[in-house]
Amino acid sequence: MTTRSSISGFKPRPRPARVPQRSQDESLRYRADKIPITPEQCRMARAALQMTVRQLAERTGVSPSLITRFENDRLPQRTDTLSRLRTAFEARGIEFILDDALGVQLRNPAG
Repeated sequence: MTTRSSISGFKPRPRPARVPQRSQDESLRYRADKIPITPEQCRMARAALQMTVRQLAERTGVSPSLITRFENDRLPQRTDTLSRLRTAFEARGIEFILDDALGVQLRNPAG
C-alpha cells in the first residue's frame, strides 16, 4: 500500500478560493435571475408596460405566434427565447419577483 507522501511527484491540490456569502436579498435576486419567466409573468409584464404581443415580438425578434403560444402555456419553454423576453422586459423597467409567489413589478416607467 502506498501513501501520498511516497508517490513521486505528488503535489497537493490548491484549495478553492472562498466564495463570498451573499446577503439574503442578493441571494433572492441571484436566484430570480436564474429562474425562467413563466407565461403568467410574461402576460403581467406586457400588461404593466401596456405592450401588445406584436410590439414585444418586434423588440425581441421572436414571432408573435410563439409569444402567444408561450403565454397560453402551449409551448415548451426554450431558454434562449425566455432570455430574450426577460431582457426586453428588464430593459423597459420590469423586475421579476421571487417571493412567496412569482410576480413582476414596474421599476422605472421610462422607455
